[in-house]
Amino acid sequence: MSMTESNQKERCLARILIVDDNPDTLRVLCEILQVEGYKPRPAISGETALKAVAVFSPELILLDVKMPGMDGYAVCEQLKSSPDTADIPIVFISAVDDAEEKVRAFAAGGADYVTKPFQIAEVLARVQSQLSLHQARVQLKKKNKALADLNKELESFTSAVSHDLSAPLRALAGFSKELVDQYGDQFDEQARRYLSYLKEGSEEMQAMIAGLLTLSRSTSGELLSHNVDLSSVAESIGLTLRRKEPERNINICIQPDMRCVGDPRLLKNLLTNLLNNAWKYTSGVSTAEIRIGECDVASQCCFYVADNGVGFDMRDKEKLFIPFQRLHSLEQFSGSGIGLATVQRIVHRHGGKIWAESAVEKGATFYFTLSANLLTHDEKL
Repeated sequence: MSMTESNQKERCLARILIVDDNPDTLRVLCEILQVEGYKPRPAISGETALKAVAVFSPELILLDVKMPGMDGYAVCEQLKSSPDTADIPIVFISAVDDAEEKVRAFAAGGADYVTKPFQIAEVLARVQSQLSLHQARVQLKKKNKALADLNKELESFTSAVSHDLSAPLRALAGFSKELVDQYGDQFDEQARRYLSYLKEGSEEMQAMIAGLLTLSRSTSGELLSHNVDLSSVAESIGLTLRRKEPERNINICIQPDMRCVGDPRLLKNLLTNLLNNAWKYTSGVSTAEIRIGECDVASQCCFYVADNGVGFDMRDKEKLFIPFQRLHSLEQFSGSGIGLATVQRIVHRHGGKIWAESAVEKGATFYFTLSANLLTHDEKL
């Protein structure tokens, strides 16, 4: 189908309501639009227009301003007040070429304003422009709804699968442990090794399921906006890590008074994943160091988590934030491969960016920004 044929097809489907108390203006506009392939329908008054909208379901309305009884502004305001008709674009047509009147028209919800006596080419151009914008908005709305429905389905699926798999996996891990604890002396070395593989595999799968749930929840639900003390959050996470491995010789340096606006739960999840990574990948360093701080990058506030661990080859940087992608083997470092994917989604939900700089055996630094446009709950009120 050629572009001309495609445009003609769109026009044939476009219903346009014309509202004017002047019969001659109605006749002229109807003839013009009909010749161009549109489906026009006249309405002689504001009251008639409102009744026609319910039956005709127009995709565009050409609306006269000055009419006896209900004027164009009143018609527009009533249509915009209803969810069923609020999205219909309205182009005002008026003999008044006055800035104040135009401002009033746009304030009422008008999409455009044409002055009488109008030029046919101008009217057609504005009609086509508004219809194209309207159709684009409709398509975007459909895609957003489809995406939202898909995300809901994916979340439900992830939750259901996780729930259905968790119980049998816990049973596998539990009974494997019981076999080793109670009957281990009856097995030879190879059998005990097989049982340990079974236990480790089920525990790894449980960790992956937990990671999938966390990944799913990082992109669902309402995004809350509060003032967050990142320094305090980082200190709490660091304290938890030290309690788990008190024997580690590691220096955690946290810049004081780092603050931002965002969802406290998600931002804690973000820092937890980054600090867990830094803690894990510095495990083989005799004097390990993790630094959490704030800096300026291209005049934008940026936070970072740096370590002096094993690092990675920058040629693999594109794999960093892909779920289940690993830059190191499980034998070297445990993990589900979900953490950095979760971090990226949280940063993106906050309108920010994340990237990393590293070199093999020279540590890694993860930088992230957060949108400065997020308002706290109190500011919104």
